[in-house]
Amino acid sequence: MLEGPWSTSESLEEVMLSMNWKPQDILNAAPNVEFENTNYLGRGKKYSRFMVPGGGIIYPGYDLNHSYEDCDSSSRSPR
Repeated sequence: MLEGPWSTSESLEEVMLSMNWKPQDILNAAPNVEFENTNYLGRGKKYSRFMVPGGGIIYPGYDLNHSYEDCDSSSRSPR
């Protein structure tokens, strides 16, 4: 579960608890459920660069939390 909660570096589980949600319910909903606060690097070692198609107007690419690349690449079929 990826989320960028408003201006905090707390773990996503901590944010959910502060909002009276029960992260354990989500963790138990399926195998291999993970949480990641995408405002920051999180559990990764580096950010992933996403290039803007056509080069972009202001920036040619953006550095985002690695989880966005991880979840996108896992849904692609092998080439």
